[in-house]
Amino acid sequence: MNAHDDQHYWDLDEQAERGELRPEPDNPVLHGDAAVAEGQRILMWATETDTIEEALAMARRGHPRLSPGQGRSPVVRARLEEADYEALEALAERSGKSQSELVRQGVKLVLASA
Repeated sequence: MNAHDDQHYWDLDEQAERGELRPEPDNPVLHGDAAVAEGQRILMWATETDTIEEALAMARRGHPRLSPGQGRSPVVRARLEEADYEALEALAERSGKSQSELVRQGVKLVLASA
């Protein structure tokens, strides 16, 4: 999945939150195996996993808590310039870390220097 795909799904998420999500006329409605494959692909993207088995396991248990014993971990969403996003994707690939882990590390660095 590339930055364009990610942005598309974030845009859909925002439309859904505002109650504005409507079918796109250019996209066919998927059925059967095609719908299953697309759903699996989206679930793997959302959970940052490489296999559907990993994605399903994570979806069943949720993301791990970052602050033990304190319930759900807060989520922050941010928009990035395309070049920064591509650099983040490349760093995640090279380092073997998830984008989320890299962003958490970046936030800690900024907070430590403040």
